[in-house]
Amino acid sequence: MSYDSFKAQLTGVIRSIMPEDTKRIMDAVDLVAREYDIDLKDGESGQKAEEAMKIMEDFLAAKGVEEKSPNTLDMYRCVLRGFLSHVSKPVTAISPQDVREYLAYCKAEKHHKTVTIGNTRRVLSSFCEWCSQEGIIGANPIKRVAAIKAEPSPVHAMQRVELEVLRSSCTCVRDKALVDFLYSTGARVSEACNAKLSDINWEKKTLIIRHGKGNKTRTTYINPVCEVSLKAYINSRTDDSPYIFTRERVSKKLMDKPLSPKALQDSVNRIVRKSGHQYTVKVTPHVFRHTVATVALHNGMPVNQVQKFLGHEHIATTLIYAETDDSDVQRSHTMYTA
Repeated sequence: MSYDSFKAQLTGVIRSIMPEDTKRIMDAVDLVAREYDIDLKDGESGQKAEEAMKIMEDFLAAKGVEEKSPNTLDMYRCVLRGFLSHVSKPVTAISPQDVREYLAYCKAEKHHKTVTIGNTRRVLSSFCEWCSQEGIIGANPIKRVAAIKAEPSPVHAMQRVELEVLRSSCTCVRDKALVDFLYSTGARVSEACNAKLSDINWEKKTLIIRHGKGNKTRTTYINPVCEVSLKAYINSRTDDSPYIFTRERVSKKLMDKPLSPKALQDSVNRIVRKSGHQYTVKVTPHVFRHTVATVALHNGMPVNQVQKFLGHEHIATTLIYAETDDSDVQRSHTMYTA
């Protein structure tokens, strides 16, 4: 056990008993104990680690009841395991300084981006808030750790002509349907993989996205171009898979399994390579979502409507796509002031 971990635990205990004298006592401890090795009793370190992991699993089970997605739960588990292993102390002894030091470690040693560090803080705060509500700890220590402010990442979208170049390079009905579907619906990768044929309403030209981000359901739309290419692809299939997009080689064993995100990414990568075009952005499945949002806002679609079909919880997220340049301003000035 490191001296810093010992000191943090001792500080927490003394602060709860004699808050006014904590600094004076710990200064004295520093003078005497700094040069000593601090060892836990045999088995105690492993026992404390096991208890922390048990509390973590109870927290994840509670979040599972709240219907958090499997991907979200995996992210929570990854963050919490990293933090609890790093601080190496009981959950009851976690202090705000432990969190600050861990976030600093993530930045300096693990080279995490500001957005990632902010997400880490939010996961730790959710965990500690649950522990507080369950009576495992007192007040949530993360409330004393300043929120991480991060500038929104720039949005990368294809130019409209690049989208047409990509479409024209598709020589099979599956590729064209995939490109048109990703653009028309603005579906996230997991949403596109899990979309089923039964979710399409051809009469209303809608697609129900089930269990999207935040486990929410929403409606998105199929434009005429997408309708034509998607029907051509579906009519060409001979399998009985319930999913809109299947693996390029569908076996009976995998027929009831959704397309994996990697398989979807591989399909897009192959289409991009086949086009032989040098794009201004790295074309990924998610870039189609950026592109349809940017085009919709540029063409005058109200931002609240774009927010709704993309499934953004906060309109501020949608507004990231509403970047304007001088040509947009000049065009609007001519339209509205002439």
